[in-house]
Amino acid sequence: FVTLVHDWGSVPASNAAGSSRTNDLNENLRAIVNKHDNVVAVDMFTVFERIVADPGRYGFTNVTTADAANSDSTALYFDNSHFGARGQEILAQVYNHYLTRGWDWANTLAAGSGATQQLQDDIADGL
Repeated sequence: FVTLVHDWGSVPASNAAGSSRTNDLNENLRAIVNKHDNVVAVDMFTVFERIVADPGRYGFTNVTTADAANSDSTALYFDNSHFGARGQEILAQVYNHYLTRGWDWANTLAAGSGATQQLQDDIADGL
C-alpha cells in the first residue's frame, strides 16, 4: 500500500505551495504505483477533499482551523497540522476498508478503472 496524502494546502498551517506540493507528490506516487500490479494506492486525498467540501455530511462543523477541544467530535484538526481523533478515526476506517473489502476489488489484474470507480462509490457511500 502507498498513501496518496490529503491536501496539505487545506491544513490550518498551510502555505501557498501546500496544494501544489501535494499534487506533485501524489502524481509521483501514482506513477510509481501504476508500474506495479501488486501495489495499491490508498486515496486519502479524495476522502479528505470530500470532507472539506461537505463537512456536515461527515459530522464536522470545523475543517479549517485547529480546535483541540473539539477534535474528538466536530473539528477535523487537533493543531495546525495534525488531525484530531475524528480525523484519525477516518484514516483508520479508510485503511481498514482497503485491507478488507477494498483489497478484494483493488488487487486484481483487471482492476483498472473499475477499481477506481468502486473506490469512488464506496467513498461516496461513506465507506
